[in-house]
Amino acid sequence: GLRTTAGQSFVVIDPVTPAVRARVGAASGSGALRYTPAGVWTTAHDQHTLSWWQQPAAIGK
Repeated sequence: GLRTTAGQSFVVIDPVTPAVRARVGAASGSGALRYTPAGVWTTAHDQHTLSWWQQPAAIGK
C-alpha cells in the first residue's frame, strides 16, 4: 500500500469507525507499506530507509 503521512511512519486505522488508533514511528518521508501476519515493512524511498515493525496485530491496541 501507499504510505504518505505527516508526522509519523504510518497510522493504524480502525476498520469499523475509520478512527486513527495509533501513530507509529517518526516522520520518514513518502514510501510504501507491506503487511504480513508477522510484521509490517515500511520504506521511505526519499530517505533510503527500510523498517520492520513486529507483531502488527498488537500495534494500536
